[in-house]
Amino acid sequence: MPYLFELSGEHRQMASAEIMGCAEAENSFISEIESGDGYLLADTDAPAEIFGDRCGLLWRVSQVLFDGDYRQILERIPDAINGLALNGSFAVRARVKNSPIDPVELQRKAGAVISREAGMRVNLTSPDTVFRIFVSGERLFFGLLSASIDRSALEERKVQNRPFFSPISIHPKYARAMINLARAGRGARILDPFCGTGGILIEAGSMGLHPLGSDISQEMIDGSARNLRYEGLSAELKRCDVSAIKDEFGQVDAIVTDPPYGRASTTNREDIRSLYRRMLEAFENVLRPSGYASIVVPDLSLIAGLPEGLAFRESYPLKVHRSLTRNF
Repeated sequence: MPYLFELSGEHRQMASAEIMGCAEAENSFISEIESGDGYLLADTDAPAEIFGDRCGLLWRVSQVLFDGDYRQILERIPDAINGLALNGSFAVRARVKNSPIDPVELQRKAGAVISREAGMRVNLTSPDTVFRIFVSGERLFFGLLSASIDRSALEERKVQNRPFFSPISIHPKYARAMINLARAGRGARILDPFCGTGGILIEAGSMGLHPLGSDISQEMIDGSARNLRYEGLSAELKRCDVSAIKDEFGQVDAIVTDPPYGRASTTNREDIRSLYRRMLEAFENVLRPSGYASIVVPDLSLIAGLPEGLAFRESYPLKVHRSLTRNF
């Protein structure tokens, strides 16, 4: 089934990769059809709700009924909705990028056609069906809204809103993206060996995974436990050095972590290249065959010379400010 994924805009390539990884994590087929400014069009057998429940760099998912020239939309709507089991109320929502089209006028005209053809009544507050129109430049997509991401909930789970606070913590939307890039499906044992305040563990737990966390600092272990309890979640937590994760946790399905950079986050006075070398060796030992590690590094040279059992797959640079780029 063709779905249109409306990307949230932080990083187009990483958002598209997250969607593909999310489907793979759920053992579903997915194939990209095309991508453009603000969207990914893909064919998949995964339920749309999976993406709504799991993704972080996404706004909405819609089942595509037709696409093409926006000048033909009003003529094509009747055929598109003919045969659909539609009843009750509806609303039309439009999003326009890089186009002179007025979204409000587009909604009004499309709504008039739907009301006439389907005999449905308009309800802008709590409709039974939402028709979605997405315009990007010259491309238009018309379909049925299938899933929406609760972005406000992601904002509410930011580190400053947790009882245990540290300024060094990844945003929940990026934590989710990293989990999906690691192809970690429901029930998977997912390890964050530099768990800090527990942000990645919180997202993993809320996505139905089995979170495991460790840190060299007991303060961070206690703080992670406190934050997890605050969210109604739990995780297996151990205070240990990264070299001991195999002994402490055994084999894991995926690793997702934001390791220390040696700036505001401590490396316990160890040279950062030494720490990362030991980290990668530990990943090789603890990660199951064909498993993924999804990490953030300030410099890709820190993960050069991978151990024999690891292979580099992909990276997505995101500029934070002039002196810092985070490579996912």
